[in-house]
Amino acid sequence: MAEGAGEEKKKFSIWDLPDVPMGQLPPHLELQRSRVSCNKDAPIHTESIQYSGAYASMGIDNGSRLDRFSNNFRVEVVRLNEDDMEFDMIVIDAAIANSFRRILIAELPTMAIEKVLIANKTSIIQDEVLAHRK
Repeated sequence: MAEGAGEEKKKFSIWDLPDVPMGQLPPHLELQRSRVSCNKDAPIHTESIQYSGAYASMGIDNGSRLDRFSNNFRVEVVRLNEDDMEFDMIVIDAAIANSFRRILIAELPTMAIEKVLIANKTSIIQDEVLAHRK
């Protein structure tokens, strides 16, 4: 009789391997998913994966839910003075953070100069262009 003839073959899954984490992403993917890094030339990791099943095979729920957002989102003020404010928005998608940025820019009051008197203009810059400069 052949060895193991009466034994049932054990099913093997790739997720049983010790190097595949369940319930958490590998560190490099978690960093890309949760952080926008500002480099010298441009920000990186600004794209977002909106598909809720993107990490389902690893046991991660990537869905967007209002209750999770409202429980986890927070704003930490880094620096505040008369002229400016620096803050961190934590646990927020890059696209939503960009929406907040656009809202803040739209709501800031602006100032415009209505009348400009040029006494002696000797440059080749047109009057209209010069009037729009500070």
